[in-house]
Amino acid sequence: METEDVLPMLKTGEMNLWIAIMDKKVIAAMITQIIPYPRKNVCRILAIAGEGMSVWMQYFPMLEEWARKRDCKHIELWGRKGWLRVLKDWKNSYHILTKEI
Repeated sequence: METEDVLPMLKTGEMNLWIAIMDKKVIAAMITQIIPYPRKNVCRILAIAGEGMSVWMQYFPMLEEWARKRDCKHIELWGRKGWLRVLKDWKNSYHILTKEI
């Protein structure tokens, strides 16, 4: 997925852009999408990056509440294994492996 693939889905509301701002400066951005699995809705974090992680990670409870209000039962993050060092109350349920052919 490239940047130009995401913009149309942000415009339709299929994806959501979250921006953390400190002192009138963007310090982080995140893209989420609600995934309607057959038995539950999941809030998927597709991309997240920024500086000052200790500041913007404090807003994860707000994300969790937002997801709950949209009937999500889980939040999943597609990211590197290193996130487990930061997200201590999360578990590694599976890996996403890919191979270009």
